[in-house]
Amino acid sequence: MDERLPKLRQELRLEHGISDAHGHQHWRIYDPCQHRFYDITDEDLFVLRHWQPESMSAFVQRIAKLKAGYTQDKLQMFLSFLNSNQLLQSNASTAKPEDKKPLKLAWTEVPLFDPNPMLLATGRYKKSLPWRSLLLVWSLLTGFGLWLAIQQWDTFINTFSYFFSFQGLVAFGVSLVALKFIHEFGHALVAHHLGATVGKVGVALFYGLPMLFTELSGVNRIINPQQRKWIALGGMAIETLVAGLATFLWAILPDGVLKSTAFIVCSTSWVTTLLLNSNPLARFDGYYFLSDLLEIRNFQPRAMAMARHAAMSIFVGDAAEAPERLAPSTRRGFILYGLGCWLYQSLLVLTIAFLFYTLVYETLGLLILAYFASKQFARPGWRFLKETTTYVPKMSVMRKTLLGSLIAAGLFAFFWPLERSTSIPATLSRLPIAVVSTPEPAFIKALPSASTRRVSEGELVVRFESPQLSQSIQEAELEQAKAQARLDRISGS
Repeated sequence: MDERLPKLRQELRLEHGISDAHGHQHWRIYDPCQHRFYDITDEDLFVLRHWQPESMSAFVQRIAKLKAGYTQDKLQMFLSFLNSNQLLQSNASTAKPEDKKPLKLAWTEVPLFDPNPMLLATGRYKKSLPWRSLLLVWSLLTGFGLWLAIQQWDTFINTFSYFFSFQGLVAFGVSLVALKFIHEFGHALVAHHLGATVGKVGVALFYGLPMLFTELSGVNRIINPQQRKWIALGGMAIETLVAGLATFLWAILPDGVLKSTAFIVCSTSWVTTLLLNSNPLARFDGYYFLSDLLEIRNFQPRAMAMARHAAMSIFVGDAAEAPERLAPSTRRGFILYGLGCWLYQSLLVLTIAFLFYTLVYETLGLLILAYFASKQFARPGWRFLKETTTYVPKMSVMRKTLLGSLIAAGLFAFFWPLERSTSIPATLSRLPIAVVSTPEPAFIKALPSASTRRVSEGELVVRFESPQLSQSIQEAELEQAKAQARLDRISGS
C-alpha cells in the first residue's frame, strides 16, 4: 500500500541561513518549540515548497518532472531526517501511544534565574571604563603570576594533594560552582553585547551529573559566524581573567587562608578551561568556537554521519550515497573529526562507568556500563547492520560474499562457548594457618610427620633444638649440683 506524506508541523519556520564563500544564500528550518535550527539544501527547500499531503509515489513523480534526478530514496532520506528531529505532525499529534518516544533523561534542564537585570547593569560601564588599559594591566599581572608560579612549580604541584581530603573536595566543589556561574555570565554578557536574546541561567542534568547552562537560542539569529565565535569564547575568556588574577595572588600572598583560596580558584579555572571547555571533541565552548571559525554549521553531527558513511562504504562500496557532497580534502577532515568525536565519547562513557564501579558501588558501575554499552555500541551497531543490509541488492558479488562472511564470523564468535576452565600458577594452603613460634632462637631438628598423611591429635609434628636454651639448662643443672653439694656438707658436719 502506497503511504501518504505526513503533514509538517505548522509552527516551523523557514529562515535565511549563512551565505557561503561564493555568496550563495542557504536556508534553514527553525523549530521554536525545541529552539533548534536545521540547515537544509536547495533540493530540500524545493521539496518543502511543493509539499502537500498525497501518496509518496505521486509526490516523487511530480517532483521528478520539475527537478530531474529526484528519486524515492531521496524522499525516504529526507523523511527520516524530518522524523528523527520531530518535525512532522505524526510525531506529536497523530502518533500512536506505543510509537511515541520516551522522555529523554540524558539531558534535563532546570532554569534558575534571569541574568538580564545584571546584564543591563553592566551595560552602563561598557563605555565609561578604560577596557584596553585594564586588559593590559591584567596581561602583565597574569604573565608575572605565571612566571612566579613556574619558579615555585614544585610547591604548586604538591598543593594539589590538598584536594584529596574532605575539606579540599568541599572547597573544590564550592569554587567550581562559583566559577561556572561566572563562566555562564561571560557567555550571556558577550551575547547581550552583540544584540542576541539571552534566556535564563540554569542547571542541566547530564546522565545525573549537574552542569550549568545559559539559554542562548537567540544567538542563532546572528548570521555572521565571526561574531558568534566570540560568544563561544565569552565564558572561557572571563574564566581565564579570574584564573590569571588568582595565579598572581597565589604567587605573592603569604601562607594562609587567602593563598589557599587563590590556589583553589586558579587551579580549578585553569583545569576546567583548558581540559574541558576548550576541547573541540565535546560539544562545549571549544567545539562551537571551531565550528564558527571554520563556518561549518552542525559540524559534529555532519562529521559523524560522514564517518559512518565511510565505515559503511568499506562493506557496500559505492552503493551507499554520501550524506552530502564535499571536496575530497574536506571530506577527509570530516571523517577524521567524526572518528575523533566517537572515540572521545566512547572513552568518556567508559571512564564514567569505571569511576562508578571503583569509587561508588560495583553493581551500579556494571549497570551504568551496560547502559552506556547499549547506547554507544549495541544500538548504533544494530542500526548500522540493518542499514548495511538494505544495500545488499546493489552490491557486487564479491562484497556480498565478504559481508556475509563477516556477519557469519561475528555470529560464530558471539555464540562460541568460552573455556570453562583455565590453568594458572597457584599455591595450595590450608586456612587458617597456625603460626608456631619458639620462646628462644632455635632450629628444626626433626620432622616426624613430614608426609602427606593426616596428623592425629597429640602427635609430634616438629622437634626444635635451641643451643642457647640447652646451654641455659646445663648451667642450671651445674648450679643445682653445687647447691646440692653445699647442702650435703652442711648436713654431714
